Amino acid sequence: MATIGGAVNERVYSIPRWLGLNEHPDGDTRLKLGEASEMVNWKVTRDGNLKRRPGTEFVAGLNVSYVPVISGGIREIGTFKSGDYLMVYDEVSAMVNPGTPTPIGSGGALEQGVLVGVPASIKRAIWKPEAPASATISSGVLTITGGGGTAVTVEDLMDVLDSLEPGEYVIIRYNELVWALEAGAIVEDKGRYAVSGYVVRAVPGEVVEGETVFSDPQPVACLWAGLIAGKEHVLAACDGKLWNLYDPDTDTFSRSAIGSLNTDNGVSIIPFNGIVYLLNGTEYYQYDGTNLTTVEGYRPLVAIAIAPDGTSGTTTGEYVNKLNGERRVWISPNGSGKTFQLPESGTITVSGSEVSLIKQIDWVKNLATGATVPTTDYTYNLTNGTVTFNTAPAQAVNSYEIAYTVRTTMRSQVTGMLFGELYSGTTDNRIFIYGDGTNRALYSGMDYDGQARADYFPDLYELSAGDSNTPITALIRHYGDLVCYKTDSTWVLKEGTMELMTGDIQPAIYCTPVNKDKGNVAPGQVCLVDNNPVTASGQELYHWINSSYYSSELSRDERQARRISDRIQSSIKEIDLPHACMLDDNDNQEFYICSGGIALVWNYVADAWYRYENINAVRMCAFHGEVLFGTVEGKVLRLSYYVKGDEGDVVKAKWVSGAIDFGADYQRKYSSMMWVGLKPEEGTSVDVSVITDRKNTFRDKVVSSEKAKVPGQPFVVKTKIKAKKFVFYRLELMVNEKMPAPTVTNVDFRVRQTGYSK
Repeated sequence: MATIGGAVNERVYSIPRWLGLNEHPDGDTRLKLGEASEMVNWKVTRDGNLKRRPGTEFVAGLNVSYVPVISGGIREIGTFKSGDYLMVYDEVSAMVNPGTPTPIGSGGALEQGVLVGVPASIKRAIWKPEAPASATISSGVLTITGGGGTAVTVEDLMDVLDSLEPGEYVIIRYNELVWALEAGAIVEDKGRYAVSGYVVRAVPGEVVEGETVFSDPQPVACLWAGLIAGKEHVLAACDGKLWNLYDPDTDTFSRSAIGSLNTDNGVSIIPFNGIVYLLNGTEYYQYDGTNLTTVEGYRPLVAIAIAPDGTSGTTTGEYVNKLNGERRVWISPNGSGKTFQLPESGTITVSGSEVSLIKQIDWVKNLATGATVPTTDYTYNLTNGTVTFNTAPAQAVNSYEIAYTVRTTMRSQVTGMLFGELYSGTTDNRIFIYGDGTNRALYSGMDYDGQARADYFPDLYELSAGDSNTPITALIRHYGDLVCYKTDSTWVLKEGTMELMTGDIQPAIYCTPVNKDKGNVAPGQVCLVDNNPVTASGQELYHWINSSYYSSELSRDERQARRISDRIQSSIKEIDLPHACMLDDNDNQEFYICSGGIALVWNYVADAWYRYENINAVRMCAFHGEVLFGTVEGKVLRLSYYVKGDEGDVVKAKWVSGAIDFGADYQRKYSSMMWVGLKPEEGTSVDVSVITDRKNTFRDKVVSSEKAKVPGQPFVVKTKIKAKKFVFYRLELMVNEKMPAPTVTNVDFRVRQTGYSK
């Protein structure tokens, strides 16, 4: 018997791999399966799975002092059943762990009938601790008795709250947050207790003579992690101080002040020779792991073999140091001459008065014995620049050293810089500093013994890149070159030598143009990503890769500046690029650019972009496989999967696909079923929903890891969401509760074509 069968236009479509955010400028109907038109607080893993971003955990508050305050309006804390316990404390402090509220006092697990802590009062939302009182519960009657506080079951706490006067609050800690509860904060309904309260935050301020004085939060000006004298350090600058945030002996974060410095314009750190050097636009510092001091500068040996015949001897190749006016010379007595001429002499005008150029003679030293010659054994004339011995020294070559100081104003050329980079051929033994708003950079030199020094910036060791109208914004080592970025152009600096008119051979830096219309507008923020620079030019991001097969170094080729921000066209416009902060997290192979509470992240292994929100980063660094960031409020936080939320708050995540037509935008479809794969992690779930061109009010379905049949084994959950007569279909994945970060491995849709679209 013949069988007549109808065609079944049904097919299962799969998202086996997630491709990240694609904000297509011409609309989102052309996105691939797995690409997102909207993607907030989700990331793409190296294996192509979709995972909610890490939570943020408080590390330290870097403003000098804090006070606790009630933040925002009343919020729902949770719903409890009879007999559930809540932790009650006597008071809260913002300085036990500066920057975060810490409940203190005698909190503990309570049974009905034991002492109950009654709290401090609040005036102008500032905690004003009073002598702690306590209460007993007996036959439902509350009696204030005085004494220490403990904690209480939810129904007993309800009775305590009802007894409070206006302006009195009970302090509890629940779900990683500190809360202030007032009268009526607990409402009972059918044996369930709904609790609401105010979140307590820590804000900059202090109590002066009983009155609270607020101060504006200072942003973190610097954040750096690395080795100093062989030990790990995490350094941060904020509110006029340099802070140490890490104790390598205990492997814990802590806050300890190192010293004071100006943090108004930002601070950059340059590691060199086992210590670090710091620039802040006003001064030049060094930190050796113990002490923070200003860099006084190396005293160069400017001349040798000075004879007592009026000559100034032979130059040594050591030019004067911009950091100071200190000099040294070596003299070669002939056995009869007593007077020796220094290389500098004369007068200058200071504040309208004429004074000698040489400020003072610092010492005269016998180089053979190392002994300092008594000042009674010689005289000097500062204006003429001469030193005269009472008795002619014995004949010898370079047997005495004369040290002197001249008046100079060149130090500000060094201290006015903000950023630094190491470079010199293959050894990286020079510090190049820049960032004073000009097209000039300075670089350090080596002393007479051939030792590279970070405290020696010879007078002639400077370079100018291009025209003076646009400043140098970044220097970064790339292979054997130093790449120089200005706001609108790019240059390559190469090390070489030059011969002076005297015949001396000196190191020289040659500046070669690379690109005349693309550069970097974010000062000091260029990152090496996958060993190639990423810059912010105009309103776009560029990855600089030489396209030549024979060389990886940058050259004059327009094609090497590859634009990588096409898929984040909308989000990149929200970033204030000249004030953005960038980081290459090499451990996780992710590039961050942050501004205004938004972080755009490029996973350059998976080649996927995603968007994080509530990341108020102004400074960032990578440490022990995680990202630390400093905020505009002066706090340091870390991104970690060990925490569930953002400092106790929910990390809300949303992923929305493009408008999917399943290859047929001329046909209507019907779908009632999908399969969602989750990584089997305890306590995770995802809310799933859809939007079509016919309806946008589908009910969310919860896909939970509790549905895994065998713990630890991959699993897929079938979910029914009926969508009818649609042409375009969007998938939504959301997380709206505090939980460990869920991981979505795949989604499959069953779709049936039902006719032509109208």
